[in-house]
Amino acid sequence: MAQFNEFPPTEERPKSAAAPGSFMDKIKNSLKMDSADSEAWRIVSDFPKAHIALYVVVAILNLFLPGIGTILLGILGRPFSKIQVFLGILQFFIWPWFLRYIWVIGWTVLIFVRYFQARKAGAVEENPKGAYDINSIEQNNHRIFS
Repeated sequence: MAQFNEFPPTEERPKSAAAPGSFMDKIKNSLKMDSADSEAWRIVSDFPKAHIALYVVVAILNLFLPGIGTILLGILGRPFSKIQVFLGILQFFIWPWFLRYIWVIGWTVLIFVRYFQARKAGAVEENPKGAYDINSIEQNNHRIFS
């Protein structure tokens, strides 16, 4: 007679393989990125081009006022990015502070990672066409206010 604490014999299978149709299999399939997900991520994480100084200002602003730096990058970077402005507004108004800071710090790191990847590939201009440059701003101010 079988004891209650004994398990019936089962066929051997690798421990890492999930049974077909199992809960874990459904989770893994639902988390796979399809082409629409990839395209949405590409659009959202396509940061405007700007001078490195603007990226530093964005990082500092995001540390003290989460989202304001992202809004500034969306407005002053080239081309103008409505998506980045919208994401900055979301970052600014998200209620739980710890979520706000986690998102903003991760987003700021991603901005710098993308900048340095583009720079390594040679796709970064020191002063992107149309991006705000400190010297041109000073020259315009001198011309306007003198």
